[in-house]
Amino acid sequence: LPPLATLLSEYAPNRKLKRLENEFSKLGGEFKRLKIELSDEYIHNDEIVFIVEKVVKCIADNYAEEKLDRFRAILINTFLGIDIKQEEKEYYLNILIDLSILEIRFLSFLSNPEKWAMDNKMKIDSEFREGLDATDTLKNCFPEVNEDMMKSIIQTLNNRGLINYLHGGALTSSRGLNIFKERFTEFGKRFMDFCTIK
Repeated sequence: LPPLATLLSEYAPNRKLKRLENEFSKLGGEFKRLKIELSDEYIHNDEIVFIVEKVVKCIADNYAEEKLDRFRAILINTFLGIDIKQEEKEYYLNILIDLSILEIRFLSFLSNPEKWAMDNKMKIDSEFREGLDATDTLKNCFPEVNEDMMKSIIQTLNNRGLINYLHGGALTSSRGLNIFKERFTEFGKRFMDFCTIK
């Protein structure tokens, strides 16, 4: 299979290298903005080196911007010395590695539903904000995802302890985007804080 061999031997490695170069450039800009200076203390810290090595591999292996943004945030927060134990950092990183792009997209939506809708150029009227039920709101926000898949995404995130929302469950009298506010567990909030650039 010559085309496949070419893909694996030439195209894929070149794409990985280009992706790493692009992400390192973005990291350089963020380090400068946040005034992060790398010192020998970081280079000789096994815990930091472990996170860096694992994240760099993940960046090389992933193409989706949603995931790359989160991996970049983990690196930055690691160098900022965010107040999270090493074991917890590794656990969150492993969760991020396992999450699908759609699951990460849904978590981003839950972080700030109205901002997410605006960023995705959706028309936010009073019905969208307060009138639709959960199913119709999700259909508007994620038209590319069918209802069964959305149920699976929500169930997976519930089972991981990241959110406390049951699709179709009468957990609130709110409607529209308001249904999805304050849906993170404390564990979910800490996870999102670790993989979000402030």
